[in-house]
Amino acid sequence: MNLITFDDVLDFEPGAAQTKTEVVIAAVSRVIQGPMGLGRSLAFAEATERVGSDGDEYLMLPRYPVHEVVDAFSGDDEIIDFDQYDSGNRWGYVYRSDCWPRASTSIQLTGDRTGKTAFIEVTYSAGYKLPGQIVPSGVEDLPEDIKLAAIEMVQLRMGKRQVEFSGRQVIEESIGIAKIRFGSPSQGISSSAGESMILEALRRSYRRPKCP
Repeated sequence: MNLITFDDVLDFEPGAAQTKTEVVIAAVSRVIQGPMGLGRSLAFAEATERVGSDGDEYLMLPRYPVHEVVDAFSGDDEIIDFDQYDSGNRWGYVYRSDCWPRASTSIQLTGDRTGKTAFIEVTYSAGYKLPGQIVPSGVEDLPEDIKLAAIEMVQLRMGKRQVEFSGRQVIEESIGIAKIRFGSPSQGISSSAGESMILEALRRSYRRPKCP
Protein backbone atom coordinates (compact mmCIF):
# COMPACT_ATOMS: atom_id res chain seq x y z
CA MET A 1 0.00 0.00 0.00
CA ASN A 2 1.07 3.59 -0.57
CA LEU A 3 2.53 5.44 2.39
CA ILE A 4 1.33 8.90 1.38
CA THR A 5 -1.34 10.46 -0.83
CA PHE A 6 -1.28 12.90 -3.72
CA ASP A 7 -2.65 15.56 -1.34
CA ASP A 8 0.38 15.07 0.93
CA VAL A 9 2.66 15.94 -1.98
CA LEU A 10 0.50 18.90 -2.99
CA ASP A 11 1.18 20.50 0.39
CA PHE A 12 4.81 20.81 -0.71
CA GLU A 13 4.45 20.91 -4.51
CA PRO A 14 1.33 22.86 -5.54
CA GLY A 15 0.43 22.16 -9.15
CA ALA A 16 2.00 18.68 -9.31
CA ALA A 17 0.54 16.46 -12.03
CA GLN A 18 -1.65 13.89 -10.31
CA THR A 19 -1.19 10.85 -12.58
CA LYS A 20 2.61 11.10 -12.70
CA THR A 21 2.85 11.87 -9.00
CA GLU A 22 0.74 8.88 -7.98
CA VAL A 23 2.94 6.55 -10.05
CA VAL A 24 6.02 7.94 -8.27
CA ILE A 25 4.30 7.66 -4.86
CA ALA A 26 3.63 3.95 -5.50
CA ALA A 27 7.25 3.35 -6.54
CA VAL A 28 8.65 5.20 -3.53
CA SER A 29 6.32 3.33 -1.16
CA ARG A 30 7.63 0.02 -2.51
CA VAL A 31 11.27 1.09 -2.09
CA ILE A 32 10.82 2.27 1.52
CA GLN A 33 9.14 -1.01 2.46
CA GLY A 34 11.51 -3.14 0.38
CA PRO A 35 14.90 -4.74 1.15
CA MET A 36 16.81 -1.49 0.54
CA GLY A 37 14.56 0.31 3.00
CA LEU A 38 12.83 -0.96 6.13
CA GLY A 39 12.42 -4.49 4.80
CA ARG A 40 8.83 -5.05 5.82
CA SER A 41 5.27 -4.04 4.99
CA LEU A 42 4.20 -1.07 7.10
CA ALA A 43 0.45 -1.44 6.51
CA PHE A 44 -1.69 -2.72 9.36
CA ALA A 45 -2.69 -6.34 8.74
CA GLU A 46 -3.34 -9.64 10.46
CA ALA A 47 -1.14 -12.55 9.47
CA THR A 48 -0.27 -16.10 10.50
CA GLU A 49 3.45 -16.79 10.30
CA ARG A 50 5.92 -19.48 11.37
CA VAL A 51 8.47 -17.81 13.63
CA GLY A 52 11.74 -19.42 14.66
CA SER A 53 12.33 -19.95 18.38
CA ASP A 54 15.70 -20.61 20.01
CA GLY A 55 14.11 -21.40 23.34
CA ASP A 56 14.66 -18.07 25.09
CA GLU A 57 12.12 -15.72 26.68
CA TYR A 58 11.55 -13.52 23.64
CA LEU A 59 9.91 -14.41 20.34
CA MET A 60 10.77 -11.95 17.56
CA LEU A 61 7.86 -11.37 15.18
CA PRO A 62 8.67 -10.29 11.61
CA ARG A 63 6.35 -7.26 11.58
CA TYR A 64 5.92 -4.46 14.09
CA PRO A 65 4.61 -2.49 15.91
CA VAL A 66 2.47 -5.34 17.22
CA HIS A 67 -1.18 -4.54 17.90
CA GLU A 68 -2.39 -7.93 19.15
CA VAL A 69 -1.21 -11.53 19.30
CA VAL A 70 -4.30 -13.65 18.64
CA ASP A 71 -2.81 -17.09 19.29
CA ALA A 72 0.41 -19.10 19.19
CA PHE A 73 0.93 -22.82 18.55
CA SER A 74 3.91 -25.14 18.87
CA GLY A 75 2.79 -27.99 16.65
CA ASP A 76 -0.71 -28.87 17.85
CA ASP A 77 -0.12 -27.39 21.31
CA GLU A 78 -1.53 -23.94 21.94
CA ILE A 79 0.66 -21.60 24.00
CA ILE A 80 -1.37 -19.24 26.18
CA ASP A 81 0.99 -18.07 28.93
CA PHE A 82 2.77 -15.30 27.04
CA ASP A 83 2.66 -11.57 27.51
CA GLN A 84 3.47 -8.39 25.64
CA TYR A 85 5.12 -5.34 27.14
CA ASP A 86 5.32 -1.71 26.06
CA SER A 87 8.71 -1.61 24.34
CA GLY A 88 8.20 -5.12 23.05
CA ASN A 89 4.98 -4.24 21.26
CA ARG A 90 6.73 -1.46 19.37
CA TRP A 91 9.58 -3.68 18.19
CA GLY A 92 7.74 -6.96 17.72
CA TYR A 93 8.96 -8.95 20.73
CA VAL A 94 6.60 -11.22 22.65
CA TYR A 95 7.68 -12.29 26.14
CA ARG A 96 7.11 -15.66 27.84
CA SER A 97 8.55 -16.13 31.32
CA ASP A 98 8.83 -19.93 30.92
CA CYS A 99 10.69 -19.45 27.61
CA TRP A 100 9.35 -20.36 24.18
CA PRO A 101 9.63 -24.00 23.04
CA ARG A 102 12.69 -25.14 21.16
CA ALA A 103 13.43 -28.38 19.37
CA SER A 104 15.12 -31.11 21.39
CA THR A 105 18.90 -31.41 21.34
CA SER A 106 21.02 -34.48 20.81
CA ILE A 107 24.65 -35.39 21.45
CA GLN A 108 26.64 -36.59 18.45
CA LEU A 109 29.40 -39.23 18.53
CA THR A 110 31.88 -36.34 18.63
CA GLY A 111 30.36 -35.12 21.88
CA ASP A 112 28.99 -31.96 20.25
CA ARG A 113 25.49 -30.99 21.25
CA THR A 114 23.21 -30.14 18.32
CA GLY A 115 19.70 -28.82 18.16
CA LYS A 116 17.10 -27.61 15.70
CA THR A 117 15.20 -24.36 15.75
CA ALA A 118 11.56 -24.78 16.74
CA PHE A 119 8.90 -22.94 14.80
CA ILE A 120 5.97 -21.27 16.52
CA GLU A 121 2.90 -20.55 14.41
CA VAL A 122 1.70 -17.11 15.48
CA THR A 123 -1.43 -15.27 14.38
CA TYR A 124 -1.07 -11.57 15.11
CA SER A 125 -1.84 -8.10 13.83
CA ALA A 126 0.80 -5.44 13.33
CA GLY A 127 1.68 -2.34 11.35
CA TYR A 128 0.58 1.27 10.98
CA LYS A 129 -2.58 2.86 9.68
CA LEU A 130 -1.89 3.86 6.07
CA PRO A 131 -4.01 6.17 3.92
CA GLY A 132 -7.46 4.72 3.26
CA GLN A 133 -7.19 1.92 5.82
CA ILE A 134 -9.91 1.24 8.38
CA VAL A 135 -8.20 -0.13 11.47
CA PRO A 136 -9.10 -1.04 15.07
CA SER A 137 -8.81 1.54 17.82
CA GLY A 138 -5.28 1.94 19.12
CA VAL A 139 -3.43 1.27 15.88
CA GLU A 140 -0.69 3.87 15.36
CA ASP A 141 -0.68 6.30 12.46
CA LEU A 142 2.34 6.13 10.16
CA PRO A 143 5.14 8.11 11.86
CA GLU A 144 5.68 11.61 10.50
CA ASP A 145 9.34 11.00 9.72
CA ILE A 146 8.44 8.09 7.41
CA LYS A 147 5.84 10.26 5.67
CA LEU A 148 8.40 13.05 5.30
CA ALA A 149 10.94 10.59 3.88
CA ALA A 150 8.40 9.44 1.28
CA ILE A 151 7.58 13.03 0.29
CA GLU A 152 11.28 13.91 -0.04
CA MET A 153 11.91 10.86 -2.22
CA VAL A 154 8.96 11.72 -4.46
CA GLN A 155 10.37 15.21 -4.92
CA LEU A 156 13.82 13.85 -5.74
CA ARG A 157 12.42 11.46 -8.34
CA MET A 158 10.41 14.25 -9.94
CA GLY A 159 13.42 16.57 -10.17
CA LYS A 160 12.40 18.76 -7.23
CA ARG A 161 15.59 18.73 -5.20
CA GLN A 162 14.73 21.60 -2.90
CA VAL A 163 11.71 22.78 -0.99
CA GLU A 164 11.49 26.49 -0.33
CA PHE A 165 11.13 27.61 3.27
CA SER A 166 10.88 31.34 4.06
CA GLY A 167 12.41 32.25 0.73
CA ARG A 168 15.50 30.07 1.24
CA GLN A 169 16.56 27.13 -0.88
CA VAL A 170 18.84 25.46 1.65
CA ILE A 171 17.17 22.68 3.58
CA GLU A 172 18.09 20.52 6.51
CA GLU A 173 15.42 17.93 7.25
CA SER A 174 15.31 15.70 10.31
CA ILE A 175 14.32 12.19 9.29
CA GLY A 176 14.29 9.96 12.30
CA ILE A 177 17.58 10.36 14.13
CA ALA A 178 19.44 11.78 11.11
CA LYS A 179 19.64 15.26 9.58
CA ILE A 180 19.83 15.47 5.79
CA ARG A 181 21.03 18.64 4.05
CA PHE A 182 19.69 19.05 0.52
CA GLY A 183 21.67 22.16 -0.53
CA SER A 184 20.99 25.10 -2.82
CA PRO A 185 19.95 24.96 -6.51
CA SER A 186 23.61 25.09 -7.59
CA GLN A 187 24.63 22.47 -5.04
CA GLY A 188 21.75 20.03 -5.28
CA ILE A 189 22.43 16.36 -4.69
CA SER A 190 21.54 13.66 -7.21
CA SER A 191 18.29 11.76 -6.90
CA SER A 192 20.02 8.42 -6.20
CA ALA A 193 22.34 9.92 -3.57
CA GLY A 194 19.40 11.64 -1.90
CA GLU A 195 17.39 8.41 -1.79
CA SER A 196 20.33 6.52 -0.33
CA MET A 197 20.71 9.05 2.49
CA ILE A 198 17.01 9.02 3.25
CA LEU A 199 16.78 5.22 3.31
CA GLU A 200 19.85 4.96 5.55
CA ALA A 201 18.31 7.50 7.93
CA LEU A 202 15.14 5.42 8.14
CA ARG A 203 17.05 2.17 8.68
CA ARG A 204 19.01 3.75 11.51
CA SER A 205 15.90 5.17 13.13
CA TYR A 206 13.85 1.95 12.91
CA ARG A 207 16.59 -0.64 13.44
CA ARG A 208 15.19 -3.19 15.84
CA PRO A 209 17.01 -3.16 19.20
CA LYS A 210 18.22 -6.32 20.87
CA CYS A 211 15.87 -8.03 23.29
CA PRO A 212 15.87 -6.45 26.75
